[in-house]
Amino acid sequence: MTLKPRSVGIGLLVVVAMTSAGAVDLPALREGLWAVRIESTYLPANNRTLDQSTLCRNHAYDSYVRQRDREAQSRCSILQEHFTASRWSQEARCVIGERTVHTVFTEIFAVDEVRAQSHSTYTPPLANVTGLTTIMESHYVGACPPGIHPGDRTTADGTVQHLWPR
Repeated sequence: MTLKPRSVGIGLLVVVAMTSAGAVDLPALREGLWAVRIESTYLPANNRTLDQSTLCRNHAYDSYVRQRDREAQSRCSILQEHFTASRWSQEARCVIGERTVHTVFTEIFAVDEVRAQSHSTYTPPLANVTGLTTIMESHYVGACPPGIHPGDRTTADGTVQHLWPR
């Protein structure tokens, strides 16, 4: 099976998320609708993708994500970690099957905006991808629209994905 960069990116983005907030209690983000922009660059081909969506969130959904990430983090070793009131950085090595993923991650946050950047390398390569650089920017937009609930992600084409089992 040949994976397209976009499908590789979504799966590998999960690896980046696995290292998020494992040992650190980050400040609570504002509840409501957030605009999310994710730009990914796949190496060695330098292929780029851009994903724009919205995410309805509340503190319970954020807690669910942190708990899921803590459980997934059992495959990872934290090599370095630094935390201040508005910045968090981490270097981690995760082993998933026979693949090792090395990730350096930095996040700058406030109650209503977050900017994160990560760079990951894959040994051995995954679908000819040896590395991935991801920049994620998100900010609070306002209240979630009617019918959109915490954990609902709306893609650029209007598709609603339910990320939180209720």
